[in-house]
Amino acid sequence: MVEYTVMAGVKASIGGILLGIASSIHYLSYNRLTGASGLMEKVVQRNTRPWQVSFCIGVFHAATIYIAATGGITLMKLPYYFFIIGGLLVGFGARLGNGCTSGHGICGLSRFNLRSYVAVGTFMATAIITANLLHHSHTYEYNSGGSGLATSDWLSNNQYLGWAMFVLLALVVLRDVFDIFYPADPESYGTLDTRISALKEISIMYFVGGIFGTGLSLSGMINNGVVLNFLTFNENWDPSLIFVLGWSVMIFGCVFWYDYFQRAEGTVAANYSKESALNGEEAQQTSPQPLPKETSTPPGPVKAVDRQLVIGAALFGIGWGVSGICPAPAISILSVPACAIFFMPACVVGIKLVAVYSAHFEVDETKNSADSPQREYLHS
Repeated sequence: MVEYTVMAGVKASIGGILLGIASSIHYLSYNRLTGASGLMEKVVQRNTRPWQVSFCIGVFHAATIYIAATGGITLMKLPYYFFIIGGLLVGFGARLGNGCTSGHGICGLSRFNLRSYVAVGTFMATAIITANLLHHSHTYEYNSGGSGLATSDWLSNNQYLGWAMFVLLALVVLRDVFDIFYPADPESYGTLDTRISALKEISIMYFVGGIFGTGLSLSGMINNGVVLNFLTFNENWDPSLIFVLGWSVMIFGCVFWYDYFQRAEGTVAANYSKESALNGEEAQQTSPQPLPKETSTPPGPVKAVDRQLVIGAALFGIGWGVSGICPAPAISILSVPACAIFFMPACVVGIKLVAVYSAHFEVDETKNSADSPQREYLHS
């Protein structure tokens, strides 16, 4: 059982600050928003870029080091089918709703994005209802049907896979670096400057992933016991996640809006300079040139709230309430058998099912392309 202490609140706050810092570095470096489920989707579909893989591996490496340094991690003991059901719903819901706790939570709330407020409100409501129905009294621990997999110790602990996976994934990063300078197709990376830029991007995103993984670990989000204790209102209620979300949203929000208004000031200054030149006045520009308008991320919603968003967020919340795991923590604790064997494969299946659902049940968006807003960019 995970119990809340003042120190847990302090660690959660530091973890939230690190999550905000990581998202901010990512945004300021490449003008991209951090969304774990979107990155997972790219990796699953094998339609990924080296920096996306590097970020995910950085998250896993940082969490693995933290777990090893703090004596290991043991998840709340749940029936194995909870991880399967949770993974399936989390994967399907996050991609159908175009976001999870990082994309909609950290990056969306801080930008005052209406879609994100609807999504967060929806998945928090369904997660709380589900968690209280399933975990309030933990009756499944005493009625597991005699299955040895129901509450097995080895499923919930990470004694065996951690360092082997650490080394294996480190080799993946090194392979990507090798491919930059010795590619199978010599034309794929172009000039030396392009290759150095690609190497820089991989390195920065690995570093950002490391900060993100450390933040997840410190905050307690990698432990489904902490998450489920937050979602379940009983004598073990744990408010840690309030500090995590609050600090991460505040940090990223400050950075995002400062950058946004700086760009806006630059645009105004540039326009004033042009008007002065037309009036015959001195046209020298003393303020820094603004970034191109098309590179800035819009601060408000660019797509209306729709049924797909609400359904996806609701399903994501149910899956989160069942298992206590969402995409970014799942990457962090991939060395825990319960996650590697049950949750993550089910999550991958859920992500792939979104394409099947879209092909058979969604209206062709091209029919309304003339008046349809651009798809919201929540994920990198």
